[in-house]
Amino acid sequence: MSTRTFNKASKGEIFGFSFNNASTNAVFIALSTYFLVYCTEIYNMSPVTVGLIMTGTRILDAVTDPVIGILIDKTDTKFGRFRPWILAGSLISALSFILLFCGFQTGSKFGDIVLIVILYSIFIVGYTMQTACTKSAQTIVTAQKGQRTILNAFGMMWTLVVYALILGTVLPIINAGGGNGVALGWRNAAIYIAIIQVVFAVFVIISLGKKDVRQNYIKTEQKIQPKLKNYVDVFAHNRALQMLIVAASTNKIAQTLQSGMTLVFYFYVVQNQDLQGIVPTISMVIMIVVMFFSIKIISKYGRVEVFKWSSIGGFVYGLAMIPLISLNPSSMIWLIVVLAINQILISGTTDQNLISMIGDAADYEYYLNGRFIPGMIGTAFSFIDKVISSLSSTLVGFILAGAGFVSITETPRSPRMFWTVLIAYCAIPALGHFCSIIGMKYHPLKKAYHEKMLEELSERGDYNSRKAV
Repeated sequence: MSTRTFNKASKGEIFGFSFNNASTNAVFIALSTYFLVYCTEIYNMSPVTVGLIMTGTRILDAVTDPVIGILIDKTDTKFGRFRPWILAGSLISALSFILLFCGFQTGSKFGDIVLIVILYSIFIVGYTMQTACTKSAQTIVTAQKGQRTILNAFGMMWTLVVYALILGTVLPIINAGGGNGVALGWRNAAIYIAIIQVVFAVFVIISLGKKDVRQNYIKTEQKIQPKLKNYVDVFAHNRALQMLIVAASTNKIAQTLQSGMTLVFYFYVVQNQDLQGIVPTISMVIMIVVMFFSIKIISKYGRVEVFKWSSIGGFVYGLAMIPLISLNPSSMIWLIVVLAINQILISGTTDQNLISMIGDAADYEYYLNGRFIPGMIGTAFSFIDKVISSLSSTLVGFILAGAGFVSITETPRSPRMFWTVLIAYCAIPALGHFCSIIGMKYHPLKKAYHEKMLEELSERGDYNSRKAV
């Protein structure tokens, strides 16, 4: 007699797939952190112009999500459903990322803007192709709640490693190529980051060899072909997706804003750019230890509950960081302590919980409506998330322009720049966490209901299940 258990992943499959988020984040972190400085230094663009470019392309990113989500759910090849998109997406985004940072100039400001927008837009298409699979392919890697938490904990760990690596090594590469005002350094840094992205993508493709096969989709074939109009129904009735969007999109505004202000934060507030690589690296080690400890907390209390608690901590402590950092902004030890505590408090609101919760929303859709559409669920989330979070780049541009910022080279340090950057860096993310508290209050998949849903799906025997001998 056989029993049914949820689809499980091997250790190698968990380890390999966990690199996909870090792969895409390698280029995203670099763009969020350096693009504004790159454009103001190489092209003499205003911060407002750069912010508007980033906002516009972010909206394009959102628009491409629903189309790509539908195409993923319709994909049926010998190479699988997800692997073609990961491979093509990583190559397109890596190549366009390098071209974007080569410093090509047309001879006119308008021509330079057009060129940057075109290259950025091509990058967005490739980036979306790969990121959509981070959210949707996890549904065929494993259906075990605990394994999804571990999977995305590893994903978060590699993202933290990439974040620290980029902040610690990119600036020296730029300086070795002649500094902020010379295109050679930016190009070399872009090649270096693109290599990281593609190598990680190869790990992911290898890990999906046994999972991304057609027999894993047969039992969940669609009774209807997914169409764009189906997104309206998904948004209207999937409360788990709705509340996750409220929480996560506001957090993304915070994350993107902080990334966009990292260089100016260390220049105007900390006043020591050498610490830009040291502080995040040490904080990363602390975060990795805390992150794996938090797996047990999430397992015991539930993802939604931990997300809410960490959002409360992020809101309160985010505001407290303003006076705390101002007490001794140039002290490496003090910065490590203050910023590490902030990361520990909000660890539950990062990708460790977020991506798993997108998978949970896909489970919830199948549970309620019998539709296995992980590609659509993942990109439905991304669509709204990106439209809302696109505001952060414009916000950064207007904040810096309002304070008189032109470029790091031309704008000297001053009390006005110090307090503008510090308050924006800490207070706006705190408001994002406040919105997350509201979103988690009305999220349906509290621990008891979530476990009930998984149990009923297991009893149905037709969703991500297999016979156990």
